[in-house]
Amino acid sequence: MNDEIQELQALNGESFLRLLERSPSFLPLAEQIDDLRNVPNGQSPTRVVKLIEQVKASSFEMEEELSVLISRTGSGESDPDKRMEERNAALSLAYGGNPLSVVTSLSFQYWKSDPKELSELALYHLGLMAKEIRLMDKDLDKLRHYVNEALQEPRLKEDSYRMSGYAIMNENEFLKTILVHLKKIAVISDNYQTALYS
Repeated sequence: MNDEIQELQALNGESFLRLLERSPSFLPLAEQIDDLRNVPNGQSPTRVVKLIEQVKASSFEMEEELSVLISRTGSGESDPDKRMEERNAALSLAYGGNPLSVVTSLSFQYWKSDPKELSELALYHLGLMAKEIRLMDKDLDKLRHYVNEALQEPRLKEDSYRMSGYAIMNENEFLKTILVHLKKIAVISDNYQTALYS
């Protein structure tokens, strides 16, 4: 029975590692935010709205990608309650820790403004988010690289015990990494909302 459990944990672990290895970069989102931030005043509203919608769409994609990865963690965790707590915290932040709330508010404020101008407050906070997204992507890229190298090693795939242990180690590192960055992004979003309505 233990061998079967170990095999299942190894399969789940390899599944997570493959997802992480193939996960997309979030740099395009940071670049889109910078494109939006650099739009000069007086720019065509059609162009501004297009950039806003691109950032919204990419924010949704980041949210979905992170949610899938987060939900796949937990292969063989010795303390399932602790892992569930970590996963729930990470999932909550994946939904709240992205530029969407700032961009939605910026869009609303833009349409109310006359002349049509982007809010400096929102653009400032989006800039902080873009910086944090770049840092998160850099850390995730390191993880992707290590995972890619490990998955090329035949001994890892042939040994379910090693695969399970390697997966748990990387799941832990993944959760730790994204929690740090998503917490910072959520704080930036909260600070923006507080400044906007104070």
